[in-house]
Parts: sequence; C-alpha cells; structure tokens
Amino acid sequence: MARRRTQRKSRRRSSSNVFNIKNALLSYASLHIMSQNIVGTTPWHFLTAGTRMGVSQTSGWRVTGDDHGSIVTLQEILGGAQTGGGIPSNPFTAMGSNLRSNILPLVFSLAGVKIAGKLLTRLGISRQFNALTGKKGLGLQSIVRM
Repeated sequence: MARRRTQRKSRRRSSSNVFNIKNALLSYASLHIMSQNIVGTTPWHFLTAGTRMGVSQTSGWRVTGDDHGSIVTLQEILGGAQTGGGIPSNPFTAMGSNLRSNILPLVFSLAGVKIAGKLLTRLGISRQFNALTGKKGLGLQSIVRM
C-alpha cells in the first residue's frame, strides 16, 4: 500500500508594521497631481482653507493671486457654494471644468508616477535603501523599508 502524503501546515506570515517610504511617496505624488488638476490647489490647502491652519484668505482664495473660480476647497464643497469669486457658484461645476481642461496632464502625470515607481524597483534603488537600513546598516529594518 502506498504511503499517504502528510499535509504540511502552511507557515503563517506575520503582518508587517513597517513604513514603506516608496509607497508613501508615490501615493502622495498621485494625490498631489489629482488635487492640482481637479480642485486646482494642493491637498493641504484643499483641507485647511478657511481655517487657522490654512495659509490662505478666509474665502479660500490663494495668496498667490490665482483665479478663485478654478480653486475649490473642502469648506466650499461642504457649504455647497464657492464664496470667494464674487458671485456664489457651484464647486462641482468648477471641479468639472478643471477636470475637462486638465485631463491630459492628469493622465500623463499619473502615468509618470507609475513609471517612476517601476524604475525605482528595476534600478535597485529600493534594494540598496533596504540594505542600508537593514541589520548590517542602520538597524531600522523593522521600522522603515522602501
């Protein structure tokens, strides 16, 4: 009679609580590109305009003098109207016109971020960074990876 194969228990992988710098940078780059092309401003300004943490006017209009009609903030979305351009308008209309006028730069920039992520891996930059922060380097292998 043939012997039965014993079923090996699969090793359970422990979840890693390591901060991945490459993923964080590429995610923020994508967020920044989408924010610039859709709401017309940076993610920080989008969230903090009209608050004490914001570096802009209370209406959400940027200090740099950009046309407010193309800038949309979270405060304006929650309020339902853009308040800084003189005549109140719908913030979603401004977001739609921003998206229509910036769709090609948005697509090409996001493709560039994706390509940059692949290049970081292919060129071995991630591997070199991980070797530097590993056991023989700085000893940060359980905190930071790339």
